[in-house]
Amino acid sequence: MTRIILSGCGGRMGRTVAACAEGRQDCKIVAGIDVRKGTELPFPVFEAPEKVDAGADVLVDFSNPSLLGPLLNFGESTKTPLVLCTTGYSSEQTEALKRASRKIPVFYSGNMSLG
Repeated sequence: MTRIILSGCGGRMGRTVAACAEGRQDCKIVAGIDVRKGTELPFPVFEAPEKVDAGADVLVDFSNPSLLGPLLNFGESTKTPLVLCTTGYSSEQTEALKRASRKIPVFYSGNMSLG
């Protein structure tokens, strides 16, 4: 079973991914990250990557570019592969993403939304 941390879990795509994962036997969302308070989902939700206390096989991100640095730090420090689905990274952020990909697996696509 693939254990997933879902960043941006309170947003439209985050909620869609959470709903798709619910009840599956091959994956489980073990934690979420979202700055919105009161995000009620069937897994613990943390306000920042560094506060997550769950081990995972992958972190999937549907948040916003401002969270890239903390997500890269989390991925590198925990050796957690990252799937980054956020648009709007600056050229400096894209370079940081490339540097991180030399240390951990990183998959980046700027648009994975439905519709």
